Amino acid sequence: MIDISVTSLLDNAIYAMRWDDALVVKRLQRLMDGLVIISDNSAYSDQTIDQKQMDRLHIVGRVRWIGKVI
Repeated sequence: MIDISVTSLLDNAIYAMRWDDALVVKRLQRLMDGLVIISDNSAYSDQTIDQKQMDRLHIVGRVRWIGKVI
């Protein structure tokens, strides 16, 4: 379940987001000069996004439930 009323970033929460044309669900962690997109699936590596790239990221909402409360 995604809460679309939450579009601001809280540290280390899971969000549905649009990156260019892709829709993804990932954990986000704030940095001083950007953020890190973290996958809970170890098959995928983390991605660092700097301030210059932030305009390509659109938060759709915060994930609130995935079969269990998170």
